[in-house]
Amino acid sequence: MKKINLHIILILVLIAFANGLYSQCDFFGTVAVESAGYTSDMGYTQQYILVEDNSGTQGNILSINADGNFGVVDVGSYFIYAVNYEGTQPSELAVGQSWTNLNTYNLDNGNCFEMSGAYFDRAISVCSPDDICLGNPIEIAVQDYTTSAGYELRYILVDQATGTITDFNSDGSFGLADYSSAGTYEAYALSTNDPVLISNLTQGMTYTDFSDLANATCAGILGPRIVTVLDNNFTYVSDGTTAEATAFCEVDGWTHYSTAANPHDFIFSIYKNSNDFDATVEISVAASDDDYLSTASNSEYSTHTLRRSWSVDAIGADYNDVTGRLTNPVRIRFYYPVAEKALLDDITDDFLNGTNSSGINTNSYDHNYIREARWFKSNDGDVLNLSSMTTAELITDAYSLTVIGDDLTTANGINYVELADISGFSGGTYAVGTGPNSNEDVLPVELTLFEVYTENENDVLIWETASEVNNDYFVVEKSENLKNYYEIAKIDGQGTTSQPTNYKYINENVLSGITYYRLKQVDFDGLYTYSNIVAVERENSKLAITAFPNPFSNSLAVSFDADVSIKVVEVQIFDELGRVVYLKNIELDKGINSLNLDLQHLSDGIYNLRIVNSTQVYNQKIVKKA
Repeated sequence: MKKINLHIILILVLIAFANGLYSQCDFFGTVAVESAGYTSDMGYTQQYILVEDNSGTQGNILSINADGNFGVVDVGSYFIYAVNYEGTQPSELAVGQSWTNLNTYNLDNGNCFEMSGAYFDRAISVCSPDDICLGNPIEIAVQDYTTSAGYELRYILVDQATGTITDFNSDGSFGLADYSSAGTYEAYALSTNDPVLISNLTQGMTYTDFSDLANATCAGILGPRIVTVLDNNFTYVSDGTTAEATAFCEVDGWTHYSTAANPHDFIFSIYKNSNDFDATVEISVAASDDDYLSTASNSEYSTHTLRRSWSVDAIGADYNDVTGRLTNPVRIRFYYPVAEKALLDDITDDFLNGTNSSGINTNSYDHNYIREARWFKSNDGDVLNLSSMTTAELITDAYSLTVIGDDLTTANGINYVELADISGFSGGTYAVGTGPNSNEDVLPVELTLFEVYTENENDVLIWETASEVNNDYFVVEKSENLKNYYEIAKIDGQGTTSQPTNYKYINENVLSGITYYRLKQVDFDGLYTYSNIVAVERENSKLAITAFPNPFSNSLAVSFDADVSIKVVEVQIFDELGRVVYLKNIELDKGINSLNLDLQHLSDGIYNLRIVNSTQVYNQKIVKKA
């Protein structure tokens, strides 16, 4: 009987990936170890055991094998040991047995049984394998490696399918040109002071050949770190489904979104354009027997939307959750089957011909023209509610989107439309329709610009339409709280025109703080739609007020010192019963302003002077005494 000393040799890590150092991860997905110094004489058996970790204490034996390869192991913490014994396998060495019992057996000198110390002299940590998207770099790094004079560090990338070295370098970054295709790769780090060994490291050689060379020297190899490079797989959301997706990876500036159930299948993409935000995407698709998500019709008009839609809910430094707007406009890619647009074509044909092959034109309406179809989205910050937005005449509370190229582009055989100039988030889809007149649109007046800015003491609103159909007028509305809006102006529209039109309105009655504006566009038939919301902020005005003399006889002088001009200031005087006995609206210039109040009609007594503007209320008790 021989008592031998076992020790486990590394196959381990301290390797980082994609901008993070994961020194706490010893293995990634699969676990494999080796041992040395064991007896291989006839009758001796070498085995490896995986033991559960109960908060730092060894638990039961989970797995036993003869080659140290435990295969795929669940994420978690474990202990690993090597054992060597003569004769039959002891009953204490079995899956489900307590490690404590096995260790007691090991400590009995009467048994020809030897167990190594724990791998790393501690519990090991198993992490999930790393997944990246095709086109992203594989980036690895090591810590605590030898930096003595003469030592060099090399990172090695191995194609797991072929076992060959695809590339190696000294910086740990491997681009698409280095790994070339989707697949599973193993990353290693080599530390050596042997220049001959480094000269033998070549692309295309098998990793086992190189590791054999390395094992014959004093070189240290850490790894493998398993990295799976995923093909960029785009897919359609299934019929009758509402799928919620979050960001999975970014490639060439495009962030691809997938569901938790299928993280490697991308259903939506956003080009963030340097914006800082996180987004949750929702794709809704009609049931298999429905050709649309919403539809409406009457004797003159019909409007129908695609059978799938998208919505985005965002949060972040570059997203204003009040206005729904982004710092920079973004682009999206919406994946949909081409055949779904053809279903809408069949519906519009029915309304043009008075037929009902699609089952939608139940009243056999017979319209004159197909209106301009549009990819659109609801106004920034609004929830996409197609059932309420879809009227026979048009899609309300929405604006059209710019299509990049055409809407028949494909990615790995999946069709998509790329939509640009998206200034804020909400949701959208595609709409078609029919009507009585040519050159009509399924969307309201098309705003290409709506902005507000300050100019001197005024707020200036400008907007531009690319075209107008049946546009009677615009109502300019203002709000201080995004809840209560009131009309401040009415601007005539151009009726119907295909030419761009510019509008401008100057609001002289400005407010301090934040003011919100929106446009209400009204058609000749009374239908209306709202624009997105724009906002402007002014510092709160400061107004110093002095009233004298007090007591007064027949008149009272009031002095105002304003840091900005103020359009509306209300001067009020109340008697002791709270009745208004004096009321006057005035306008103040910046600087000193004086007002003389003729109050000879008032009886002697005590009164309250109140002066009100948009940001403050001034109260002073005054006394009339003849």
